[in-house]
Amino acid sequence: MPGFKVDENGKISYQGKEIRKYYIEGMDLLEGNYSLANKNLPQTSVASVEVLLNHQPIKAVGTAIPTDETALNIKLKNNVALTGVAKGTIGQKPIMWDVNTTPMAFQKRQQIILSWQNNNLGNTMFDQHQSITINNGEVDGLYTIKDTYVSTPNISFPNVKKAVFTDNNTNLLTYNQIVKFSKEVDIKINASYLKNRIYENKLVSRSYFLTDSIFTIDENQTNSLLGSSFIGNITITKNSKSAYFKNKINYGGFWDENESSISNTNFLQDITATPFHQTLTNQFELVIPIQKYFIQMGSVVDYNYSPQELFMRSTGSFFDNFGDSLIQKICNRTFNTQNSISFTLPIGNWLLSSNISYNYKNFIHNTSMIDKGKIVDIDSLRNNLDWQNSSVKLQEDINYTLKKVRFILKIPVLFSKINANDHYHNLKMDKNFVTVNPFISVKFNLFKTITFYSYVGFKQSTSEPIEMLRGYTIPSYRNLNVSYIDFALNNTFYYNFHATFRMPSAGLFGSLSWDYSKQHKNAINNHVIYPSGYIINSLVNQSLIGNNQSFNSSLSWFINAIKTTLKVETIYSFTNIPILINDIQQVFRVNTLSLTPSMFLNFSSFFNLRCSSEVIKSRAYYGNLRNETVDYNNELDIYFLIKAKHILGLEANFYNSKTKNLERNSALISNFFYKYNPSKSRLTFEFKIRNLFNSKRYLQIYSSESETVRTLYYLHPREYLFTVGWTMGRSR
Repeated sequence: MPGFKVDENGKISYQGKEIRKYYIEGMDLLEGNYSLANKNLPQTSVASVEVLLNHQPIKAVGTAIPTDETALNIKLKNNVALTGVAKGTIGQKPIMWDVNTTPMAFQKRQQIILSWQNNNLGNTMFDQHQSITINNGEVDGLYTIKDTYVSTPNISFPNVKKAVFTDNNTNLLTYNQIVKFSKEVDIKINASYLKNRIYENKLVSRSYFLTDSIFTIDENQTNSLLGSSFIGNITITKNSKSAYFKNKINYGGFWDENESSISNTNFLQDITATPFHQTLTNQFELVIPIQKYFIQMGSVVDYNYSPQELFMRSTGSFFDNFGDSLIQKICNRTFNTQNSISFTLPIGNWLLSSNISYNYKNFIHNTSMIDKGKIVDIDSLRNNLDWQNSSVKLQEDINYTLKKVRFILKIPVLFSKINANDHYHNLKMDKNFVTVNPFISVKFNLFKTITFYSYVGFKQSTSEPIEMLRGYTIPSYRNLNVSYIDFALNNTFYYNFHATFRMPSAGLFGSLSWDYSKQHKNAINNHVIYPSGYIINSLVNQSLIGNNQSFNSSLSWFINAIKTTLKVETIYSFTNIPILINDIQQVFRVNTLSLTPSMFLNFSSFFNLRCSSEVIKSRAYYGNLRNETVDYNNELDIYFLIKAKHILGLEANFYNSKTKNLERNSALISNFFYKYNPSKSRLTFEFKIRNLFNSKRYLQIYSSESETVRTLYYLHPREYLFTVGWTMGRSR
């Protein structure tokens, strides 16, 4: 569909902005986790897709409070009551499989989506288990994010779309149901359990850029992740013109056990991390219209418990001073509540709103190290931080709308009190401060085809409590963290300019945006890099001024006569950040330019073609040293439809990367498939060859403020897969 984009995780964007709601027959069953339906709802069950522009989901508000959000409503065919998919895949090595059973039931008063999926083909299914979306600047799903304080080297997934690098065994079980008791009241249950076992082997080369030299460490990593998590919520909603009420109870439990074996010529180290985490949250929202007024009340109560450990067994590493084993124990308890009430009054073209809120957060963080079965009785290796933040926020909003123009002014004033103490380090802090974070935006519609939107703002924030730990902690296998600050204030000035162009009758859609931000902090991380390869990261009091800016553009043209879409996207970004390396200040700069033209041809009933060519040029500067990389990603997908029953397809990606002073790296990843759809049958049969040309490996390069990391991934060899699928269905 012109103007829409679906990423690899199933997230849908319209005109460069992620959609807010995904309805099926007007019901919001899955909220932000709609990729479950988007990937499993058969196309044959869909009658049409309705695009809802300027969508306001709260009926009590109606058009009184304007919005720029976009929503989709999937309309099913009139006779569809039961649909979904059931399919099974089998292959060699010595045996590979993929099982997916996802039935869906749709009735006027209730909807149910169940799913059980299990595979070892490289699909980890994170996107169908937990979703994070941003609506009106607020993050949905934030309260079920796992807090991680210890980790092994990450299981990483490079940007090679059609290749498989990991061995996995993944199980996903989900249950989703919504029941409407009336036109205005519904109750919803969403529950998902994911168990992932992932294996990965790779070679990693890390180059640290010092003042006038480069220090490199090469190592072999074998990583194993056993992840087990459950996310569930119960939501009650009343959505009527007289009142809007929503209460949502969330629970998230994460029981991961990650293992890594890391070796080079100097040492061998085995690491086990258990970043357990549980969270329980209640979210409440109420909107009541009283004549012209609106009263809005909201409350969030959130509790988190994180008992986590990092266990290291080493030979010849920098931890040998502690013996052949060391355990970093961390126990965190966090309580957070946010409560607000606001009054909104529409007066002609004006919308005036006053808001008052009270927020409280208590962060209790205990850490210790165990050597040879005993707690290391050294204060510099322990923490017992009790951090509390109480704040009252007053906010005035002014919204003015006149036909083609919309103006918004927000002036929030925050009165905060922070208390912190840690008896191990004689830390006692009692701090009062006031911050003001103004925000101004303007939106202007021109000729119904062009929209200009711009905003500017200033934000003040304080350092996180985790940045106040005076005792050393080991968050990962070669890093030690410590802080020498009590309180840091961060100031950020930012602005954005965004323009969109829409001419549906001509098939033209375009967007242009420019983002800029400037940060001023009074704390900076000093990275002290030792010859053995470990790093001490010390947060110290020192002024830091950095900036980021990016330029994005997109233009697409759907040529209806030949059913062809042409598109070109460009991104330019620039980052400039002062850093401290071995007590010496440097400037880290990164310039990145990407250009991606693409074409989708659908002019024939028996032939489809999709192709794109992405070029990314990146330059990273570390003081007087420079690292330059150029990546090419060429993609070609060709599909032949023979008599509407037979489909032949070739999907190919050619990757080419060149880094200064290194050999050129390339990989060709191709998949071939044949699909057969018997007439008047719900069955489909597919034969697929993955990695047709048996490519062996792929090298990816990543630069951060203190290092450049080159990772060599080993690709799965050529694989043969056979799939049988069945589209479920029953008429009303």
